[in-house]
Amino acid sequence: AIVSFHGPFLSGIRLEYHRLGSLRTFIHGPNDDSSGISSSSILILEKKRLKWAAQIASALAPLYSHDVIHCDISTANTLITSSFNVVICDFSSSAFDRRRGNQERKAGCSRWYRSIIYRDRDSEMKGYEKKDDVWGLGTVCYEMWSRKRMWGDFWEGERVGLCCRQLWPVLRGLGNMGLVIRRCWGRVIVVPKRC
Repeated sequence: AIVSFHGPFLSGIRLEYHRLGSLRTFIHGPNDDSSGISSSSILILEKKRLKWAAQIASALAPLYSHDVIHCDISTANTLITSSFNVVICDFSSSAFDRRRGNQERKAGCSRWYRSIIYRDRDSEMKGYEKKDDVWGLGTVCYEMWSRKRMWGDFWEGERVGLCCRQLWPVLRGLGNMGLVIRRCWGRVIVVPKRC
């Protein structure tokens, strides 16, 4: 599902609130280092993660039916409801799909990495398409199954380099979900010469 819109409020908008917070905090803790994660949270994650992956994938369908691309699918932009479902949020980077039809392009990095590579939002958004959201879904699944951040042990500059060189984390030990993640990541972006 998608976070619910409750109308305008003063000079902004009002969206539904989810006190359990983001999936990233649920998986990695408030310090983003896996400290403070309870064993009950780990059990909930292991029980719900397949359902959550399906909910995120299902939430993309109505967007795509209106030619909207989220452009930043991540655990940080996925909220957990009080009934332990998930909704995607943060549409500040979303865009209309300008690539209708059968134009083929390899997909790959999230909006954040693409913005670092291109340093220009206009050129970044011209190349963004649904396949990039699928790459983001694979990254969310990777975090849920491995309980690790993608390239979490590398500093930011190294992460960008890994993305540019299309070096994704090892998927061993993730069972059948590793195959799903590989399919999500299987088509990587055509990296500009700048990398």
